[in-house]
Amino acid sequence: MSSLPSGTREDSGETKIRVLQLNFNHYEAAHGLLMQTVRELHPDVALISELYRNLASQPWEMDHTAKAAIWFCCKLPFQSIVNNTETGSVVGKVGSIHLYSCYAPSSVSLTNLMDFLPLLIKDAKQHFPVFIAGDFNS
Repeated sequence: MSSLPSGTREDSGETKIRVLQLNFNHYEAAHGLLMQTVRELHPDVALISELYRNLASQPWEMDHTAKAAIWFCCKLPFQSIVNNTETGSVVGKVGSIHLYSCYAPSSVSLTNLMDFLPLLIKDAKQHFPVFIAGDFNS
């Protein structure tokens, strides 16, 4: 699990956002393991790819293919969803940090991957700081 500085302050003068990144691989049991892991590790945000099903009761956002998701799973509320219209990525913002959850399956053509990556890079260059995670199987 990674942690990033945030825009708010703690006793140390720097808040950390704890990020959990995982791939469900369309596996049903992974949803239960996610819930258990979140209870044990208390991440603020989970970046998920290859979901098995939507956690309708949870505050999360997905790309329009439902292959990449951001779950704001603890007390830090997300400030905005910046973009969830791109295939294979969704972008959310917590504090000053833009979080990207991405998914590029092994079945995607090289041409489509070469279209996706420059768009991701172009978008990420507009923000600072950024955190990009996901599954790039291609």
